Amino acid sequence: MEFLRVPDARNYLLELLDQNHSHTYVNQAISALSFWFKEVEKRTDFPKEWARPKREKKLPVVLSALEASTLLKSVINLKHRAILSLVYSAGLRISEAVHLKVRDLDVERGIIHIRQSKGRKDRYTVLSPTAYKLLEQYIRIEEPETWLFPGQNKNSPITAERFNMYLKK
Repeated sequence: MEFLRVPDARNYLLELLDQNHSHTYVNQAISALSFWFKEVEKRTDFPKEWARPKREKKLPVVLSALEASTLLKSVINLKHRAILSLVYSAGLRISEAVHLKVRDLDVERGIIHIRQSKGRKDRYTVLSPTAYKLLEQYIRIEEPETWLFPGQNKNSPITAERFNMYLKK
C-alpha cells in the first residue's frame, strides 16, 4: 500500500485553492487530512501545524433602493414588513431585529438600542422616520408589550429561524 507524502498533500491543498474553493473549505480539508494522518494512520511524518489560508472577508450583498422597495411592498404581513424595514434601514441583523424590546426604541432621539449583539456588545443605530411610520402602525395594531416582535408565545420573541423561513417562501 502506498502512503500519501507531505508534498502530495500540499499540492492537493494548493490545487483546491487554484480551483477557487473557499478558504473555509480548504481549512476543512487541512483538518480532515491532519486528523486522518495523526489519528487514523498514526503517522508522525506530517507537520503538526499547517499554514492555513485566512478566512476571506466578503462584503454583504446590498439591495438597491428599488429592490428594497419592491421587497417591502411584496410583504403582506405587517409584522414581517416592519422587521424587514428595520433590518434594511438600520443595518440590523435579523437576529438583532427579532430580539428588540419595545423599550429599545427611543423615538424622540431617533435611535434603537441593540443589546448584546455579536460579540456580546451593545450599540445604538438610527431609527429612520420611514421605518418608524411603519413601526408605529404595527405597534398601534398589534400592541406588543415586552418584545417588539413576539412569537406565538407573547413571552418570547419570534425566532430568526422562523422569520428566515418566511423570507424563503
